[in-house]
Amino acid sequence: MDNMMIFFLLRISIILITLICGYWYCKDTSKKYFLMVPILLISLNEGLRFGRGTDYNVYYFNYQDIIHGYDVRSNEFLFTKLCELNDFLNLPYQGLVYFMSLILIVSGTLYLRNHKNIIPFALPLFMIFTIDAENLMRWFTAFSFLLIGVSYLEQDNVKKFVLFSVCAFLFHSGIIVIIPAYLLLYYIRRPLLRPLYSCIIYIAIYFFFKTSFMLEFVQYMNIFSGMTQFSGYVDNADEWLTGTANFEAQKLNIGTVIMDLIVINLGYKILDYKPKLIYVYNMCLIGTILSPALNQIEILYRICLLFKVFQFIIIAYSVYFFISNRCRPMIYSVLTWFVILNLIRVHILNILMEPYTSNSYLYVWDKMGREVLFN
Repeated sequence: MDNMMIFFLLRISIILITLICGYWYCKDTSKKYFLMVPILLISLNEGLRFGRGTDYNVYYFNYQDIIHGYDVRSNEFLFTKLCELNDFLNLPYQGLVYFMSLILIVSGTLYLRNHKNIIPFALPLFMIFTIDAENLMRWFTAFSFLLIGVSYLEQDNVKKFVLFSVCAFLFHSGIIVIIPAYLLLYYIRRPLLRPLYSCIIYIAIYFFFKTSFMLEFVQYMNIFSGMTQFSGYVDNADEWLTGTANFEAQKLNIGTVIMDLIVINLGYKILDYKPKLIYVYNMCLIGTILSPALNQIEILYRICLLFKVFQFIIIAYSVYFFISNRCRPMIYSVLTWFVILNLIRVHILNILMEPYTSNSYLYVWDKMGREVLFN
């Protein structure tokens, strides 16, 4: 059996097991061990991947510099300490990759304490919607702390949100641009836009946005000059802001566009049944509307992901209300089915029909003495 088929079967199995364990947990929420199974499976599957994206290979050298004292990140204290802990435990670099994978899925599970009735659907969707963590490891680990903070913010506990936001910043200082936006949206008590206006703006951005527009902002990148961690962005600002630096700029495919437009409408409808989701919907709305533009620019694509990722909650509630026969009129049931089938197409069938590369399916047992893998 080749690596692609192993990867495919593992992903399918984990999604199904996660769905089943989530169902059992919902039947008896006192039995938290049902959630330990998907946490263990997902963290192991992702944590044992070898060469999973550019950042995996780049951070190997950062990790070596940190544990040997050459790289002192005073403002990213938690990342440094995690590296040092991994070294103290005498684990290889792969141990750090596993820890970051574990932190992500644990944070998703903790967040879903506020949404227990949708855990069977939301947990597999969280796994799918954070797939970019395979490359953006440290970015999504910082997001993990922020997501725990959001879980407290949904309980009106601003102090704990601030606490976990600080933890996120200490893991990746770039997360600082996300924190105030999350907090500001918390105080907005109504949907930012009606679905019709949201869809019009989305379509306009899709057809008319050009990455060359971003050249107007190059001059403002100088505010980050002198900050070592941002030097690569400042030195090549024109390339980073137009999507030509280490990134394959691309427009969203038509399947994603249709799904985004559906999610915008489904989310608004769900507010009729679950008004408390306004906060989540607004975060999802911002990321979804801007994604046709920001998907083409790596430095902004990362930011957009942390808003659009909340689609997983909207879709999970759509499925929940569909199954409980509360979706009215029928068109919302049809739209929910479209979203589900599109997710199956993108995250499951595409593995078989459009394989990434032979290096996309490697695990630690495929290392063959290598520490990194550059495609």
